[in-house]
Amino acid sequence: MADPAPADGRYGYIFSIQPFSVHDGPGCRTVLFFKGCPLSCRWCANPEGLVWWPQPLYYRSRCHDCRSCEQACRQRAIAWRDGQIHVRNQLCRSCQDMACVKACQAGAMEVCGRAYTVEEIGEILNRDRKYWDDEGGVTFSGGEPLHQAAFVARLGQWCAGQFIHTAIETSAHADGDQFMAAMEYIDFAFIDLKLMDSGRHQLYCGEDNLPVLANIARLAASSWPGRLVIRLPLVGGVNDDEENIEATVQFMQACQLTEINLLPYHRLGAGKWLQCGRSERPEGFYTVDRETTARISARFAAAGIRCYAGADTPF
Repeated sequence: MADPAPADGRYGYIFSIQPFSVHDGPGCRTVLFFKGCPLSCRWCANPEGLVWWPQPLYYRSRCHDCRSCEQACRQRAIAWRDGQIHVRNQLCRSCQDMACVKACQAGAMEVCGRAYTVEEIGEILNRDRKYWDDEGGVTFSGGEPLHQAAFVARLGQWCAGQFIHTAIETSAHADGDQFMAAMEYIDFAFIDLKLMDSGRHQLYCGEDNLPVLANIARLAASSWPGRLVIRLPLVGGVNDDEENIEATVQFMQACQLTEINLLPYHRLGAGKWLQCGRSERPEGFYTVDRETTARISARFAAAGIRCYAGADTPF
């Protein structure tokens, strides 16, 4: 179980702010990548978003093997093993000064993540909005933005008051009431359906999918006026089988959902696992070929569900 983020919503912990995005919702957008996630998907492309607190990132290519970071760390979170740094990120939660980063003269350690207030994010969005087009706005991504649901709700409410379009990329693995409270201020949503079988979801993602299915069904049955596109992160050998696809079709039909985005697995984030000081890396997964993607798309289309592959979602 992931460590819950602070529930008061006074601060939001974010590890990256990306302007000029055109694939994370309508128009040109600013994307906020929130830290913290209740899941631990084996193929995660953003492992720096798994814990909600600031953490050091380690760049092996810059390291001079001086081990000054290990000596400076008062939490004893850093260990030198197998010729590289390993970081126990759970211990970084109590760190106040990131002494390891300050001690590194080679620039091999960097701080990932910081706390923002709604007002600070507001200044950034007001700066960026002059570069958005008429359909643009802000997208909450991660990590899992709803791991910090109280802050997302506060920021979403601020955006509504400023007439800023809001989008979210979420697993929907969150408390049901907090989920609905945050979604009240969301105009567009990508929600992941990684695996329909609860046991397989727990095996590959670290938690069962019962909150996910319940929250999607609740949102679909509500009077929420936004647009919802289900997203299937298509991972070869994990969720591209006929049983999972058929179960996804049936669930979407039961909820009267009509749009899905197939997002093929990629290895672009594999190197980040080492930067996070982790020894484990995503292995054994592969990108589904075009023929399989076309077959899956055809199954959704036959069920009356509009299916978009990759970045082809029409906004």
